[in-house]
Amino acid sequence: MKKNILLGLALIVSAGFAYAQGNVSTVTSTGSGNAANVSQTGLTNVADITQNGDNNTGNQTQNGTSNEAYIDQSQTGNQSSQTQSGLSNFAQSWQTYYADNNQSIQMQSGTDNDAITESWLGQNNRNYQTQEGISLWAVSSLGNGNSNNSNQYQFGEQNDAWIFANGNSNWATQYQNSSNNFEIVQQVGNNNGSYQVQWSGDWNRNYASQEGNGNFLEQYALGGNNTNDAVQIGNGNRADQLQGWKRNYNADGEFTGHELIGPSDFNNAEVDQTGDGNSANQAQIGIGSHLAKTLQEGTSNFSYSQQDGNNHNSNVTQIGADNSAFVYQNN
Repeated sequence: MKKNILLGLALIVSAGFAYAQGNVSTVTSTGSGNAANVSQTGLTNVADITQNGDNNTGNQTQNGTSNEAYIDQSQTGNQSSQTQSGLSNFAQSWQTYYADNNQSIQMQSGTDNDAITESWLGQNNRNYQTQEGISLWAVSSLGNGNSNNSNQYQFGEQNDAWIFANGNSNWATQYQNSSNNFEIVQQVGNNNGSYQVQWSGDWNRNYASQEGNGNFLEQYALGGNNTNDAVQIGNGNRADQLQGWKRNYNADGEFTGHELIGPSDFNNAEVDQTGDGNSANQAQIGIGSHLAKTLQEGTSNFSYSQQDGNNHNSNVTQIGADNSAFVYQNN
């Protein structure tokens, strides 16, 4: 009997040491002017901050493998910042339910990391996510709010970046630097803008869907075997697809024009627009074998396609009245 009791105690102590490898931190605050700061190092840690009130700040830092970080904020003036480094980490920031003027910044470095930010039913929210590594996934969701911003930057290969925005005057920016990456932007509303940049890589794809009026989209690709897809439904929208070009800015951050960088070969560009008074512009620079396709359904639409190099294909289809199309090909 005594031997069995000692054996049982040994098992309990052993289990206790195993569980100690994964720490759990939970911080809950209700009210205004609260602050929380959590730092964890090791394996399978979990950090959770819940703030319900005004002017709250939550900061979490994790370094290790298979860690999880959660921040939930409701009400006004909240800020959220999570930093993770290592393997297979997960970061989630929710700013929802009448949460105004919130800011969420999530930064990850490593492999197989995920970052998710959601802002719902609020105005003037700003999301910023930066990831460095391989097989990363970034999702930003903005819903039912005005003047929201979302910026996603990924450095590495085999990464995915998604932005979903439902509202007016939203801006989305996605930047990827390497190969085999995927970008997607979906915006529903009016006067929304989106930039998608795939810089110095091959076999990348960016896809953008905008539904509403007066929306603006620019897609850039530098490299080979890249694909740009754009779908716009509404009136007065504009889509620009530039392969082999980049945007220039001065010291004050003001746009100064486009610059030709170099050849990008075997790329595809496609624009589908439904509505009136829309504009589609495509420019492809490379040695050869580019494909540009434009489909416009409606009236008073404009299409321009420019291809420099050999063995290019341009296909423009317009259904409706008072439309115009220009195709320029130079060997």
